[in-house]
Amino acid sequence: MKTISALLLLGLAEVTANPESEYINFIRQIQLDTNTEWDVTVPKDGTMLSPEGVGIDGSQFELWSIHDDSNDEYLLDEEYVASYMPWAKLSIVTGDPYPDTPRTRVDQPFTVQIEIDGLVYEPDYVNSQREALSIAQNVKFKPKEGKVRRTKNHPFTWEAPPDAAKVLLVHEIFHYPEDEDSFNGEYKDGVVVQEAFLTENAASTLNYGMTNLQAEDLTLARGEEVFTITSLAGYKTGETILRTEKVQIWPIARGSLSGIDSAEVYNSLPPLTVALEDLYPSSTTFVRVYKGAPVAEPASAEMVIDSFVYLDDSIPRNRNLSLVGLDRYFQKDGLYTVELVHRTPFGAELLDQVAVTVDRRIEVRGSFYSNE
Repeated sequence: MKTISALLLLGLAEVTANPESEYINFIRQIQLDTNTEWDVTVPKDGTMLSPEGVGIDGSQFELWSIHDDSNDEYLLDEEYVASYMPWAKLSIVTGDPYPDTPRTRVDQPFTVQIEIDGLVYEPDYVNSQREALSIAQNVKFKPKEGKVRRTKNHPFTWEAPPDAAKVLLVHEIFHYPEDEDSFNGEYKDGVVVQEAFLTENAASTLNYGMTNLQAEDLTLARGEEVFTITSLAGYKTGETILRTEKVQIWPIARGSLSGIDSAEVYNSLPPLTVALEDLYPSSTTFVRVYKGAPVAEPASAEMVIDSFVYLDDSIPRNRNLSLVGLDRYFQKDGLYTVELVHRTPFGAELLDQVAVTVDRRIEVRGSFYSNE
C-alpha cells in the first residue's frame, strides 16, 4: 500500500464547550506498523495536514485536550486511516420509531440501508500504478502497448488488491437463550444467512418482508439479526470491522379472555379474566364491548376503563387482569361482543373475542287462586 497524507478536519468547538485558553489541544498520530507517535498542537478548529504520511498498516489519529491547571487529559475523538481504507455506513429502518436499538416484530418487514465509499475501481488503480511505475523507473507509457514491464524491485500489477476493491457484508441471526430477552455476555451460536462482496461506492437497500430467525413456531421467536461490513485483509493488515448494526426481533403478543361462557345467558356479568403474554414493548392493550355480533370495525365500541395496559419498555411483558363490575357496559338485553385489542406501532390486532348474551327479564312461575 502506498503512503498518503491525511487531511483532518478538527471540530473541537462541537466536542467541548471549554474555553480554548484553558486547554491545550493536540492531535496524536500513531503509525500502527512501527508504533511511532507524533503529537501536533492544533487550534480550536480548522484543518491541517497530518504530521506524517499514513503507514503500511494504517494510522490511528486521536484528538486530545489537556486542561492547563489540572493536567487532566480528554480523548475527544479518534479515527483509523489507511491508504486504501473503505468507509461504510449501515442503518436499519423498521415500523417502530423506537430511538435506541432498532427493533421490530417477527411478522413485520424491515429495511437495511447501506452506503459504501473509498473502494478503488480497477481503472483508477491502473492509472495510479502507471503513474507510480513511471516515476520509479522513469518510463513513459504508451497506451497502445497495453501492458507494463514488471521488475523484481517494482512488482506493480494491473489488478487492484482485494482489500482496496471490495468489502464483505455478513448477515447473521442470533436466538436469545430460553426465557431470556437479551444476551448475558458475548454473542454465541450465530447462523450466517447471507454473505456478499460489495464492490461499488454506492448506496443500496436490502428489504426483508419478515424476520430471518428460524423456529418451529416463528410467532414465539425472539433474538437479533446482525449486519456487519468488514474490510478484507491486505498486505500486512488484517480484517477490520467498518460498521455493524443489529435489529431486535420480538414475538407476536398473545392474549385470552376467560370467565364468560358464550353458551350462557347472563343476568349479571361475572368477573372477566384477561391473560396477556409477550406484549410488544411499545403498545396499548385493552378490552372493548359493543352491541351486536362481531364486526371488523365496530362503530360504537365502549372501552373498559380498568382494562388498559400501557407499555413503554425495552422488552416484551406479560400481564394478568381480573375485571369486575362489568354490568354498566351491558345496559340493554341482547347479544354483545367483547374483544381484546393490542395496539402497536404496526397497527391494532385482535387477540381474543367472546360473545355475551344478557337477559334481565324476570320470570315468575306459579298459580293464582281465590278463597271464593
